[in-house]
Amino acid sequence: TYTLRFSNTGVAAARVARDDVVAGVLDDAQLVTGPTSSDDALTVSPIADGRFSVDGDLAPGRTVLVTYTVKVAPERQRGDSRLSNFMVGRGATAPATCDPDVERADCTTNPIAEMHDWKTADPASGTVVKAGQRLTYTLHFRNSGTAPVTVDRVDDMSHVVDDAPIVAVPTSSDPSIEVTGIDGRFAVKGTVQPGKTVTVTYGVKVKQPADQGDHVLANYLLDAGQSAPAKPVCDLGPEVDCTVNSISEITATKSVDPGTGTDVEPGDRLTYSLTFTNSGEGASTVDYVDHMAGLLDDADLVRTPTTSAGTLTVTTR
Repeated sequence: TYTLRFSNTGVAAARVARDDVVAGVLDDAQLVTGPTSSDDALTVSPIADGRFSVDGDLAPGRTVLVTYTVKVAPERQRGDSRLSNFMVGRGATAPATCDPDVERADCTTNPIAEMHDWKTADPASGTVVKAGQRLTYTLHFRNSGTAPVTVDRVDDMSHVVDDAPIVAVPTSSDPSIEVTGIDGRFAVKGTVQPGKTVTVTYGVKVKQPADQGDHVLANYLLDAGQSAPAKPVCDLGPEVDCTVNSISEITATKSVDPGTGTDVEPGDRLTYSLTFTNSGEGASTVDYVDHMAGLLDDADLVRTPTTSAGTLTVTTR
């Protein structure tokens, strides 16, 4: 809310003829109310070409206020992310800058703070990972405004460390951001200057299947004091505050009928079966070779390998 104050401290009526230049405000904010005069002694024109005028005669000892209110626009709808306006003489050009330290100055300036944070994973969120694989997580803090922004966030890894312990501790790209606490949850605090992006990076390694928890890696960038969701879920999309990677684990076994170790006679048929079981939470790639050289020196192939599922293909050589 902006207020223009006109006070006549003399003993004679005073003429008011001033302009308020609001172009440096309206490139970053929308007008909500006003401008409105508190007294009919001063009239206010509509805003045109980034300014409006205040006119009238002010009696001795009188004070009249002109007020208006704006609302700061979202990041992608702003100009220079700085609200600057100036009260000048009728038709005068506004100065280039306003010094906010000057007492009772005929101008105001307010830098706009704009922090956007998100996190990414490598391999990317939504992809399937497997035992022994390393993942790198990166937290991004971008200040696209014109004022320093305070960061006070936490990264919750409770849905990660049950399946993948930390192998590279969180590290900030800039000393302006500090990281404290590691055990499943760490705090990220500091200040990001205008136009800068600071990152925090750490790494984990997926455990072997027998040591895993729920086979899902999900982590969350949260406000201080906020808890992670009970279930390891995350909406996929660009620049979101969570990541999720399901873990797949293929177990391959083979069997023979009659059973292995059984004596066989010339002319007996043996049927071999290869079984692939995914005990994880995500789809997994099967890439195996079955070596039959030690079989075909004593037996003839009477039925070529076939698969029970269309998602697998078999090639022979």
